[in-house]
Amino acid sequence: MLIRSRWLAGLGCLLALSGCKTEFGVEVPLSQLLDPAVTQIPGTVRFEIPGCDSYEDSRQPSSSLVKAQEQVPTIFPQAEFKSCYQQKLTSWAEFSLPVAIDRDGDAATFVSTDTLSLTSDPRRLLGLAIPPAVLSRIDKVQRENLGPTPEYEVRLLVVNDLERDIDTAVLASWLDDEPVTFGSVNFAQGETRSLRLSNVLIDRAMQEGEATILVDMDQEG
Repeated sequence: MLIRSRWLAGLGCLLALSGCKTEFGVEVPLSQLLDPAVTQIPGTVRFEIPGCDSYEDSRQPSSSLVKAQEQVPTIFPQAEFKSCYQQKLTSWAEFSLPVAIDRDGDAATFVSTDTLSLTSDPRRLLGLAIPPAVLSRIDKVQRENLGPTPEYEVRLLVVNDLERDIDTAVLASWLDDEPVTFGSVNFAQGETRSLRLSNVLIDRAMQEGEATILVDMDQEG
């Protein structure tokens, strides 16, 4: 699924590369999402680049990798470079990225302005929040690095590590690569399901502060 929201386009083009692709990934154990003591969980963001090594000297990093290492932390201050590698003939620069968990139920306030947030409250089991400060930093990079519109994928691996099944409604996402506009889904105990977020959901989070991904139907009403 390709996500072409304006704020993501700015992030993906920070390298100003032809045909670049950006992928976000977060594993979401429900036990941590629902635990008030857990304030963030690890995530990753990776960028397609022409190559990891310099064409002139393979012992040195490529200019695109150096640029990614310089610019990604200006958008996400806590991002840390992990590795550069080739996968199916595509080179990737990958960064770790802490993802905050916001449980206040208020789309106007954010627990962190340094990163994206996952939201959760008793009814809205899982959502996405994008702080305006992150949008502002992405816009700044976009103005400095004009480039083509890249391709995107945002994937959440939802792990039901609770001691019970959960009945949910999935909104505007691909569930295990099947499109769902609004559908009832049972997350069985011990089950892991893949969610890819739609551009509609991302745009809503950008414009309104947050967007709901999963509704806990056991809490309906």
